[in-house]
Amino acid sequence: MESKLKKEKEQWLVYISKNITRISVWVGFFLLLLFLTGCNGKHLNSGTNAESIKNNPKLDSDEPIKFEESGLVVDIPAHEAYNFNQKKYQVKSILLNLNKIKEVVFPEDISKITIDRPGKDGEELTTEDGLMIYQEDNGSLITGNTEAFYIYNEILDFTEDNTLTTSTDGELAFMSKESVQKEIKEIIKKLDFSFESGEMYIKAYTNKHFWESIEYYKENPDFADFVSEESFQRDWDIVDEVYYVQVNFQKDGIPIDPEGYSLLDESQIYGMQMEFLLTKEGIQSFTFYSPLEKVEEVSIKIYSIQDMLSGIVEKYDNIITDSKPSIINAVMEYNILPEASNGDLYLVPVVRFETKEVLEMHSAESEEAQMQTIYDVIRVNAETGRIIE
Repeated sequence: MESKLKKEKEQWLVYISKNITRISVWVGFFLLLLFLTGCNGKHLNSGTNAESIKNNPKLDSDEPIKFEESGLVVDIPAHEAYNFNQKKYQVKSILLNLNKIKEVVFPEDISKITIDRPGKDGEELTTEDGLMIYQEDNGSLITGNTEAFYIYNEILDFTEDNTLTTSTDGELAFMSKESVQKEIKEIIKKLDFSFESGEMYIKAYTNKHFWESIEYYKENPDFADFVSEESFQRDWDIVDEVYYVQVNFQKDGIPIDPEGYSLLDESQIYGMQMEFLLTKEGIQSFTFYSPLEKVEEVSIKIYSIQDMLSGIVEKYDNIITDSKPSIINAVMEYNILPEASNGDLYLVPVVRFETKEVLEMHSAESEEAQMQTIYDVIRVNAETGRIIE
């Protein structure tokens, strides 16, 4: 549904872009002076000059930011006041030792090991008990799965929480969520790389969840075609209960973007995170997206929230629509960005402006317009003040 809404929004914006009405630059400039003191362009330095940094070491106050322009509404609640002085980090992909991954993540498997290269792009460790660990040579991905993982994955891969009534918020009998967090943090510590763990998101899949999933598949043949007869016949018991854990990372207390995103030219900005499936018998699945290590740190000055907003306002000020997008939040994070000059990767401070827009959608199936609320993100490179597109 999310991808469908995104596609509908893109089609709507294409329509708008073909019928834009340009307004006076001077009017836009006058309004900016009223609402954004010190902002006079898309890539201004007025908020980050040496004198202002000396007198005010914080990026801005934690007060809400509210104003309205011809093409945009800004309604950001009280937010963290970031320091002007920040760091960016040159990073590179890291290749971990497969034996070490097995010892740290899957210590229960003590069967015979084989290490091979099944293809030209990666290395694979397998055991007689069915464990497989694979690492891409470019360092973009590491995965590890036991034989039991495929039993759970067949069910969990197709169900979404909103299709079932069974909650995933509780705790499982074999281990508390607090103990899960401690175990995962210990694993990350033993793997020994440059970044500390941040937020963890834990879902608890009970045997009731699996029974409800099976019933759901039986009633929805499109899904049932992808589920084996063995899963339908399995006596899902309490021993099958499983925790799903997503681990995000941080540096200097600033979260690292876990998801990544696509740019307009279809190039990809990658995120960094780990995922685990954990049962009473131990870790059943481990995935590490974009494993990185720190090469060098660089001290930088960053733009103010107000200056970053001025560039966004300028972009929307030249577009007249029936509905104005609203910026409803601003959060700083690290993104994994390539340096334009040489392609080196850096963790760069980026402010993620979260947006909300209500669009009137028309379709051939109905004469009545449908109102759709679209949530999106505008990212601004805090070092350069430029919108990342």
